[in-house]
Amino acid sequence: MTIPFAGDFALPVSQALMSILDLELVRSGMVLKGKSSLVFNFRDPDYGPVRGGFHPVEIRLLKRRDQWQFDYVTDFSYQGPDDMAELVKEIDFNFLSEEYYLLR
Repeated sequence: MTIPFAGDFALPVSQALMSILDLELVRSGMVLKGKSSLVFNFRDPDYGPVRGGFHPVEIRLLKRRDQWQFDYVTDFSYQGPDDMAELVKEIDFNFLSEEYYLLR
């Protein structure tokens, strides 16, 4: 199954990312019919506050006029002392609201 993406993205989106999202949709067995939003979560099981690794990322798509648009992309990271670190939003782009957040 292929996600019918809208072509007018706020930022450039690689074909590789769209292919990964298509593949994840197929792996999940989910059917697009009747859905108005999709949320994809990508996590590195080895990521931790001490050893590092790839940050968890969440991507949400919204359906508009039979095409899918990126709603937000959020990157999470551990913050704080190693023994008390918490997973928090580090970067958040909300495309449809034209807002962003960057942890300082």
